[in-house]
Amino acid sequence: MDEIKRLQRVRAWGPAADRYSVLRKLLMSIREYNPWLNDAQQAVLVGAIGQFRTMEDALEKASTKEPDPTRLNRLTTAEIDKVTEVMIHIRKEGQEHNG
Repeated sequence: MDEIKRLQRVRAWGPAADRYSVLRKLLMSIREYNPWLNDAQQAVLVGAIGQFRTMEDALEKASTKEPDPTRLNRLTTAEIDKVTEVMIHIRKEGQEHNG
């Protein structure tokens, strides 16, 4: 996710859009393989998937107006923070179950 922020800073829109797609697939896999997550945690993942889809679509449609990298990085950071909390929970659960 930090790579996406770097790509946005340097205005590498094509690679950034590609990374959004990869990240969405990764988040969908995390959600699928952790069905025991509570509703709030599931909502974080669903929200991040939707946010990155929206951002990817915006980049693909931005042929006439360049996206604002500061705004995109703010949105990306907010999603990273929320997803990181869920990932920490998943790791803790894994450690508890695997000793």
